[in-house]
Amino acid sequence: MAVSYKKLWKILIDKDMKKKDLQVAAGVSWVSITKLSKSKTVSMDVLIKIYKVNECDFGDIMELKPDDPDKEESDSCMNLRRECLKMNTEVKKCPKISKPKTGYQ
Repeated sequence: MAVSYKKLWKILIDKDMKKKDLQVAAGVSWVSITKLSKSKTVSMDVLIKIYKVNECDFGDIMELKPDDPDKEESDSCMNLRRECLKMNTEVKKCPKISKPKTGYQ
């Protein structure tokens, strides 16, 4: 499952708050704010602090979205390709992934 905090950013806009204001008011680290900005998961403690500041519920600031199976497969193939390149082994073309473009032909 992917997480989205777009609702949180809309609330901040409505309240005329910046991310820095949220960080200070909630007492969370800048790393936590950065993770939220990148739609990464954060601890429940961080979420609770943000909820207390905004006086809202979990569903008011975040939503869970199902992962895209095609993207998940593509990411897995790319990770495998990177590992193979690190080990200097032959890399076979992964389905749904084209050969990465390089400056060398």
